[in-house]
Amino acid sequence: MTLTVKDFLQLTRALNLGYIVLCMYLIRYCLIEPIYGLLTYEPTLSHLAFAALVLSTVLIAAGGYVINDYFDQQTDLINKPDKVLIGKKISAQQSVRLYAVLTIAGILIGGVLAYMMGSWRLIFVHLFSAAALWFYSSSWKRKPLIGNVMVSILVALSVLIVAFFDRELLNYLMFSLKESLGAIFERLTDYEVSARGESDVKESALSGFIVQQILGLSLFAFLLNLIREIIKDGQDVMGDGKMGYRTFPIITSLATSNLLTAALCVLTFYLLFRFQMTQMDIGNRWVAAAIFVLIQLPLLYLVFRSKGARTPKQFKHMSAVVKLIMFLGLLYLPYLASSVNVEQPDETVIELPPGYTVDDIELEVIDPRTGKPMKLEEEKEAEPAVEIPVTEGQQSKPNQPIEISKDSLMQLFEGMQKEDEK
Repeated sequence: MTLTVKDFLQLTRALNLGYIVLCMYLIRYCLIEPIYGLLTYEPTLSHLAFAALVLSTVLIAAGGYVINDYFDQQTDLINKPDKVLIGKKISAQQSVRLYAVLTIAGILIGGVLAYMMGSWRLIFVHLFSAAALWFYSSSWKRKPLIGNVMVSILVALSVLIVAFFDRELLNYLMFSLKESLGAIFERLTDYEVSARGESDVKESALSGFIVQQILGLSLFAFLLNLIREIIKDGQDVMGDGKMGYRTFPIITSLATSNLLTAALCVLTFYLLFRFQMTQMDIGNRWVAAAIFVLIQLPLLYLVFRSKGARTPKQFKHMSAVVKLIMFLGLLYLPYLASSVNVEQPDETVIELPPGYTVDDIELEVIDPRTGKPMKLEEEKEAEPAVEIPVTEGQQSKPNQPIEISKDSLMQLFEGMQKEDEK
């Protein structure tokens, strides 16, 4: 058995892996770096280290697709016999070895990156992903909704991992999590959390904006992938039913599964509507219009098509529409990058004639009312001191009041009036 490059790309779902690569790179170079450029920050991972992070994610995902096909050999012979590779192009034993190589390589690279980040706990992101893909392929996908939700979480995690491996964003996430948990604890117990820790975030406003955008993208990816997973269950209902799987459309019905698909589409439509309102508030009306045309209209189309979907061909078409929506959603990131302007301060260089220094320069300010030069500092003429007549024999002592007679006070007022007349 010989596995060609084309077969390998088909086995590892190269198109899906390409989406992961595109998404991660757009987040890094169209969201994080432009925002960091406002404060001359540098991301924690270098360009090469970030490429290693993308590679580790892709390797684990590719291993997941291989092991999924290994466990789905019998059902795939029923649902899509023309696309089966394991047993034809590659043996089952070779596929398991390929899965092991891809997964272990991804975990090792993730471990090195976690060490570079100074947080060994980050290795659990890769370990969790690899373990979840194994259990999804071997067991969870045969149960209603459990496998659908789990694989959608992993898709969202491929977005969040970019924030996890940036120290500034990770600090913001951890501090925000502590704040949220503390607030929940206070609300449930009526006990005040006196100290929730100090934030290590340098610029919470910009870090919060980046994290907010990444969380929004991860939620978008989660919902769309969940919609696609339910559609795929409808597409594979024949083979899954013969193998005894208990997926959602099998234990309920295709009509109920399609109703759930429509409900998730409407939920995604509503969340996008909320985002459109925020864009309208800041004057980005064309962004709201683009979201409606490129994403919301296809979602409404899916709602319409889900009502009468029954055949594998119909479900395959709907799955392709979801993939298109996921791709079009990424177009927001290049727009965001183009809207961030890093303005450099203007610097004026003045060349002095030979022999002159800065101390030889005199500044002259023109008075706009008179058009004449005015001094930067004007000395005020000292007002003449007012002498207070003191009665004969009176002597002032420190920190003691001076007694002034009525005649002396009248002489003082007469003297002030004469000065005013002059």
